Amino acid sequence: MILWGLNAVVFKAIATSATFQPSRQETLGSDALLVDQQQLKALKKELIWAGLPVSEQF
Repeated sequence: MILWGLNAVVFKAIATSATFQPSRQETLGSDALLVDQQQLKALKKELIWAGLPVSEQF
C-alpha cells in the first residue's frame, strides 16, 4: 500500500521514526511511502496512537 499526500512534518516523522520502521518498506519520494501490506493493521494502530486521523478505508 502507498501512503501519500501527508503533511510534510508528519511524513518526515513517519519516514524517519524507528516506531514506524517495521511497517515502512521504502520512501518513494518527498511525500509517499510504500507500506508492507501485512503491517497495515499495526501501522493504523500506531497512527491512531500518535493522534493522527486515519480513514476508515485504510
